[in-house]
Amino acid sequence: MIREERVVRLRFDAARNELTLECEGDLSGAATKPGGAVTAQLLLDRAGFLVGVDIGTEPNRTVAMLGRHEDVDRTASGRVILEGRTVRVLDAKGARGHEPNPYVR
Repeated sequence: MIREERVVRLRFDAARNELTLECEGDLSGAATKPGGAVTAQLLLDRAGFLVGVDIGTEPNRTVAMLGRHEDVDRTASGRVILEGRTVRVLDAKGARGHEPNPYVR
């Protein structure tokens, strides 16, 4: 079963080109290399905005979601760093991280 964590805050760091997602729960069990960069699937909507991030493999697979699953139109491979409750998406401009995200409330 896939664990889902809701994203509660989103920040873009232009100097590092990183998008930081803060989740409700701890993500440390989602990857085998906590603190190091891992490959993840970026869940994108039709316009290319980030809807969520699919991290890890079974049985530790976790999805950090900004929007609804129904909003996902396609996926793209990306690199992320997990640190406790945060997911740092590297090279975030590819997920339109430098623009206001429509799924942030």
